[in-house]
Order: sequence, then structure tokens, then C-alpha cells
Amino acid sequence: MLDDPSFDGTVSGQNELPIMIENLDDRLVKLTASGELDMLTAPRFTEAVLSAVGAGPRGVIVDLRRVTFLASAGLTALIVAHREAAASAVRFTIIADSPTTLRPLTLTDVAGVIGVHPDLAQAVKALAR
Repeated sequence: MLDDPSFDGTVSGQNELPIMIENLDDRLVKLTASGELDMLTAPRFTEAVLSAVGAGPRGVIVDLRRVTFLASAGLTALIVAHREAAASAVRFTIIADSPTTLRPLTLTDVAGVIGVHPDLAQAVKALAR
């Protein structure tokens, strides 16, 4: 299975994390993740966010409003992406509006390091500063 070049890493549907990527105005990219962001899905999430950062936009917005579970691996992925963005002079912020995502972001102080906003308008405004 792992030697099969067509194998995409999905095992029994357990590590799928749909990620929608949108190019917004003013060289901003928004990534929207849906589902559980955990140790099985974090590698794909990290790859998608780092790819967006590497494309050289002015800013990257990660929308977690559709995330139903945020584990430590997901938090680590956000920190790695934030550091890479900072090293590449790309602004980086998060949208989160539910206890499912806000609680782990706040308890671990990831929210204190990476800006967290309740909606797209406020996230875009924060990146414009």
C-alpha cells in the first residue's frame, strides 16, 4: 500500500480533512478546514498551509469555524505555519468562533501568539494593519 504511487495516505477515511483554498482580494489566501484537526489530519493541513505561505501572498487566513475537534497536533501545525509565515514576511491569522477551537487556542496561548478573529472581515482588517 505505501509503495503504491497512487496511495494518497487516506486510511479508511479516518485522516481526511477537507481544505478549501480561496484567493481573496489584495493577495490574501484563505484556507478553510472542515472536520477534525488531529494527529491523522495535521500533516495534510500543515502541507496545505505551508504551500499557501510558500506561494508568497501578502497574508494567509486559516478559517477553523468548520473544525469539529482541535488536538495538540493541530495546534502544532498552526504554530509551524505561523513561524514559516513570519520567516517569509507573510502575515498570518486565524478565524475561530466556537469553544471547540477557541478553548484549545486560548488555553495553550496560541491565541496570544497568533491573532484569532471571529469572522473574515475582522481577520482581513487585522492583516491590513
